[in-house]
Amino acid sequence: MRELNRQWKDAETELKNLAQAYPGESGIEWRLGELYRFGHNLDVTGAGRECVAQLERAIALRPDYVDAYLELGIFYTDADQRWAPLGESNLRKAIELSGQTPLPRAWRALTFAYYYEGKFADSVTAADQYLLLVPEDDDLRQMKKMAEQAASRGATGFAPVGRLILP
Repeated sequence: MRELNRQWKDAETELKNLAQAYPGESGIEWRLGELYRFGHNLDVTGAGRECVAQLERAIALRPDYVDAYLELGIFYTDADQRWAPLGESNLRKAIELSGQTPLPRAWRALTFAYYYEGKFADSVTAADQYLLLVPEDDDLRQMKKMAEQAASRGATGFAPVGRLILP
């Protein structure tokens, strides 16, 4: 873990240097945001706030930046279930901006965002879109079953992940 943290810190230093050398470059801001998203997953102090700040900066510089909306949506969805609405809105924006380009990661994350919001039927629909693109994902197929069960019971609130009721 120590080596991983050192590599993360080296990457941060390199990207910060690039950001100083090329101010206002949306691609560098996006990469910093992505790095801080990984840092958040590594429990780097303040990385979550920096992730959001960098990705929002990338979007401000380039309002049609699909990858920045995608990463921001994934961050919000993964970081905490209470932020699922922010995840949803950013993921939907990424999908909208992508046009005909398929975004499997967006559909996968949107499946979870909807689920966390208690929008189980929407979660099933998002899972279907994802599984058209990545049919071999058995984990998401399992998630879809949980959403289907919650929707069929008329559930309106969040149902904890991992409690699949087998027939």
